[in-house]
Amino acid sequence: MVDLCSHFSKAYSSFIICFGSVEDPRVSALVTYQFEEILFATLCGVIAGCDDFEEVVLFSNDHLTYLRRYFPYTNGFPKEQCLIKLFSRIDGDNFERCFNKWLSKTINHIKGVIAIDGKTIRGSGHKDRKALHIVSAFIQEQGLILGQRKVNDKSNEITAIPELLDNIDVKGTIVTLDAMGCQKKIAAKIIEKEADYVLALKNNHGSLYDDVTRFFARHEALNFSNRGYVFEIDKITDADHGRIESRKIVMLSDVSWLTFDHPQWSNFKSIIMIDSTRMHKNKDTRGSSEKRYYISSLDCDAKKAAKAIRAHWSVENNLHWVMDVTFNEDKCTTRKDNAPLNFAIIKRLAFNMLKMNTTKMSLKNKRKKASWDPDFLTKILIN
Repeated sequence: MVDLCSHFSKAYSSFIICFGSVEDPRVSALVTYQFEEILFATLCGVIAGCDDFEEVVLFSNDHLTYLRRYFPYTNGFPKEQCLIKLFSRIDGDNFERCFNKWLSKTINHIKGVIAIDGKTIRGSGHKDRKALHIVSAFIQEQGLILGQRKVNDKSNEITAIPELLDNIDVKGTIVTLDAMGCQKKIAAKIIEKEADYVLALKNNHGSLYDDVTRFFARHEALNFSNRGYVFEIDKITDADHGRIESRKIVMLSDVSWLTFDHPQWSNFKSIIMIDSTRMHKNKDTRGSSEKRYYISSLDCDAKKAAKAIRAHWSVENNLHWVMDVTFNEDKCTTRKDNAPLNFAIIKRLAFNMLKMNTTKMSLKNKRKKASWDPDFLTKILIN
């Protein structure tokens, strides 16, 4: 049996240090359940498979013996409505800043591709309020969340992304964004943070998009053999889930021909075209074809660009999908005030802790094992 008490400082010290500045919104003279006890039990519950506050209450009451190895829990644990009321009143912006601070302290050796993308927590919306939308920065190589920023009700991702970038360290990485994030100010912010960018280009930038698509179409007709330009071309073929996908990557580092105001884009060096064709195995069909376009601050390296673009989809498959399927995030109907954001932060904190544990096991099974095995839950906490 692991001496759990001996691990307390390691298990929870970084959490206390980073989240210690979160103010308890309750009147201190009327407090029955201690703030840090509630935060700790909620975190443990979510790690161990709880997807809503009702389940956190059940877990905490059934595991008070374990929880008391860390805190006294003199009065036990509150009921669901008390828990929701507390989380609804916690300052969400401050809680989010503390979460980003914790991430910066616990993640080392940030490198590779940082995919930034937004996700709507659908169950958090109702007729009088839009569903909560969160923009996350995801480290593709390590599979960890690097930071997050909520999108305000009267704003959009274009405002939230620079705020997120201000609070994370992306130096030396490649930041990828979809067409929503393809903005001059965002590109400038990424360069200011000493990173490179690969931004999806669509017709929301009509003139630039038209210039790039027509240019590639003209030179594709010539098989990219025009001696005035040096194209770098790479081809990749993948076979998975009954499909064969072939991708042709064409990259050019000469953007001087653009008629659009490309100098306004910070460190804009190259354009990229991905020509994808998907075929189904054992089916006599023509398949589907799609062309996608990107602008980048990278020097001409088709393999590197293709890897970065491919890596961007990791945020969908390895974060958003996991939050929906493994953590049942969209089905959680917590809606009161700040409670959806604060509970989402706890879930993302648990996600990173589970991912940092190197046990060869799915996140779903790690959560189950943490609910069954106190020693394993401790290992997740002290990782």
